[in-house]
Amino acid sequence: MNDFCKLFPSKIKTTCKEVIGKYGPEILEALLKSTSPDQICRDIKSCSNPQCNLFKNTKPSKVTFSEDLPKYLESTWPEITINPWKWLEDMLKKVGDKHLPLVDFDGDNFSALDGELRGFNWRGKDCDDLNANIYPGRKTDPLPGLSVDYNCNGIKGVDPKTRKAYKDLLCENSKQLGVVVMGDSVGAHAVIPPEWANATEWSKSTFDHILNVAMDEVDLPHYSGWTGYAETSPRGPVSSVYKHLYEWNKCNFRDYQNIAVNGARSSDIKNIERLARNQTTDHPLLVFLELVGNDVCDHRHSFDSMTTPEKFKKNILKILDYLDTRLPFGSHVVSIGLANGSMLWEGTKNHTHPLGVSYADFYEFLNCLDASFCWGWLNSNDTVRNLTTERAFQLNQVYQEIAATYKAKNFDFVYYDFPMVEIWAEYTLKGGDPYNLLVPTDGFHPSQMFNSMLGDHIWNHLINDHPDWFGEANPYNDLITQLFGDQGGY
Repeated sequence: MNDFCKLFPSKIKTTCKEVIGKYGPEILEALLKSTSPDQICRDIKSCSNPQCNLFKNTKPSKVTFSEDLPKYLESTWPEITINPWKWLEDMLKKVGDKHLPLVDFDGDNFSALDGELRGFNWRGKDCDDLNANIYPGRKTDPLPGLSVDYNCNGIKGVDPKTRKAYKDLLCENSKQLGVVVMGDSVGAHAVIPPEWANATEWSKSTFDHILNVAMDEVDLPHYSGWTGYAETSPRGPVSSVYKHLYEWNKCNFRDYQNIAVNGARSSDIKNIERLARNQTTDHPLLVFLELVGNDVCDHRHSFDSMTTPEKFKKNILKILDYLDTRLPFGSHVVSIGLANGSMLWEGTKNHTHPLGVSYADFYEFLNCLDASFCWGWLNSNDTVRNLTTERAFQLNQVYQEIAATYKAKNFDFVYYDFPMVEIWAEYTLKGGDPYNLLVPTDGFHPSQMFNSMLGDHIWNHLINDHPDWFGEANPYNDLITQLFGDQGGY
């Protein structure tokens, strides 16, 4: 009771103390009765359905209490002012609703100060947040003759020998190309830290970054397989399409946007409208339309909420038509198919969830609460899983049909399967356990290892299938490093 809130950053210790003051005495009373965790949750009015039990075979706990126990059984916050769960929900909504940088002084949708809050973890860092004409990805010079870094790739100035601007000398005709992923939580790289769910791993540093995690909507776009720019991550290697494209042409530095949103499906056109690109003044884009599961996933015990092929086609065509009004000429749009989510069950069924229960029990518990990430795939029923995958493949067929016939003015459109089967097989062949390709907390989202392999996989396919999109590797890459070092960093 005294030490619990010491686990959390000072900014939220007051909230933590309110939680302890409100619920602590009730939890202690329940422990005195040797009650199960599920019953404790019901006793403190955070769980209501007695049919939903996560810990089905919990033995009575043996707890030793200090002599001054009675004083802890009295609520220290009789007039509690905050509902902690509502507080967390409101906080996530506040930073996540608009999905645009919270700190953006010049309104160009790029931020200079914060990585979180849809800042430069999500979009390349703005090198002048007081000038809306200077931002990553700009092609035309808004300040001709000054040789400034108007597209934030760290290249500026004039070559003393040729008197030519370095941007023109090193980048002209290099086929500069920005990277965008628009899609769902898989594109955003959603990760609830597994150690949060296992109290045996808690330490004074476990929750140090809880606010940062919340401000990034529990996503890690800077480590993702699409827009990851970090050298490494605490959970494994970082490789991404953006990193490969940058190594191919260092003039592409900072030109990335991750506008993926947790829970997005094909009908969410508003999220795609968060794209920051000017058809006239900016470089072309390599856009990934990544909708891996939400069109077939729902928390309800029903197939009715799945998107039909007819509706899916209408939604995708609407997205493509909109993109044709926003993307510069010469852009490329790559649709990424829905996953074979039936494999998730196979990857987790022989493992124990960090909470200490089987994944079968964990999924059943979430389904009972109508709180599952995906009732159709996170389900012990083979028939339900297979029917969900069948619909996913039907939607992928729609993608392929559109790719065969759709013509846009400003981009070409291709389709790729989500490479889950390939990555799974490759990892298994090397002796790896596919479980490591999933985030343990939910047994649903791709792990850091998967994202790293995903970045390599997608890039290798594209560079082999569409080398004309990228041209030759920039011959001035080494010179750019020699002259500009890390180009200003991230």
